[in-house]
Amino acid sequence: MDINVASAAIEAFLAGHVGRGGRKAAEVRVHPSGDDMNAIKIWVNLDPAADGDDLHAWCADAEAAIRKALPAEVSGLQLELRADAM
Repeated sequence: MDINVASAAIEAFLAGHVGRGGRKAAEVRVHPSGDDMNAIKIWVNLDPAADGDDLHAWCADAEAAIRKALPAEVSGLQLELRADAM
């Protein structure tokens, strides 16, 4: 799978994904890593209401959901998720 196609699929998935605590991303950015040809960097803004939530757990759950929903697209790729509450 082309990493750019995989990135677009992940971005589309996360746009509608409701994760831990009922949190849905207010903003999502997904880009192939410039350092690693098999890595995709994902940033999610969960909105200020998520301040105090376990953002690492939200990311772990989101990665599992991505891998389950898009197995062909993300097979063999490293996903680096980061979430903020801004």
